[in-house]
Amino acid sequence: RASTVHRAQGDEADTVVFCLDDSPGAPTSRFLTARSWTDAGARLVNVGLSRARERLIVLAPVDHLLRTGGPVVRRLLG
Repeated sequence: RASTVHRAQGDEADTVVFCLDDSPGAPTSRFLTARSWTDAGARLVNVGLSRARERLIVLAPVDHLLRTGGPVVRRLLG
């Protein structure tokens, strides 16, 4: 089953594949430039990450996001 972060609120799954799909050449989204966990974008990232009961798989252009992402995403990927 595929879903968005908005639609996944309140749901859980044994395995979640969470895709941070910002890529080089495109502006970094407000979700990935969040400066603290209280920012709206970071709260949505938290929803996506916290839906997994057993396994969380994160797909992301790590090098790109470590350079352009905000402190929340850099800490998550670090």
